[in-house]
Amino acid sequence: MGRGNTLDKGFVVGQAVLKAEASKVTKHEKACLENQHVFVPFAFDTFGGLAPDTVRLLNRVQKVVRR
Repeated sequence: MGRGNTLDKGFVVGQAVLKAEASKVTKHEKACLENQHVFVPFAFDTFGGLAPDTVRLLNRVQKVVRR
C-alpha cells in the first residue's frame, strides 16, 4: 500500500486537478491579461477534488452571497 497520499504505482492524489489547473492557466491567462481581465482557473476532478484557485473562488462567492 502507498504512503501518505502517494500510491505504489506513482499516482498522487490530486495530481490530475493540479495539472488541469496549470493547463488552463497556460492556455488562457495571457489572453485575459492582454484584455485587462483576471483569469481564475476552475478545475475539479471526477472524485470531487478541487484545485486551490477553485476553492478560493468558491469561498469568495460564498462570502458575497451571504452578505
